[in-house]
Amino acid sequence: MMESKWLIFKKIDKTKHKRIANRKTDVWWVYSKSYDYLGLIEWYAPWRQYCYDNIPSDTVLAPSCLLDIAEFCKQETKAYRERKK
Repeated sequence: MMESKWLIFKKIDKTKHKRIANRKTDVWWVYSKSYDYLGLIEWYAPWRQYCYDNIPSDTVLAPSCLLDIAEFCKQETKAYRERKK
C-alpha cells in the first residue's frame, strides 16, 4: 500500500479476484484518505502504461490528487519496464 497526502493506493490481491487472477500486471484500488472508492489503476496495453480508470464516473478530483495519481502511474510503469529488462 502506498499513500499520498490525500490518497491511498492499495494493490489488489490477484488470488482473491477472478477478474484479474490471470493478469501479468498488478492492479490497484484508489481510495481517498476517508476511504471513498475513487477508481482503479491498471495496465492499459494499447498505451503500454499504467492508467487510472475512474469507475464511479461522478468522481471529482482536485489537481493535487490528479498529480498524485499521474505520478503513481509513472512510477509503476517505470518499475514494470525495469522488471521486464
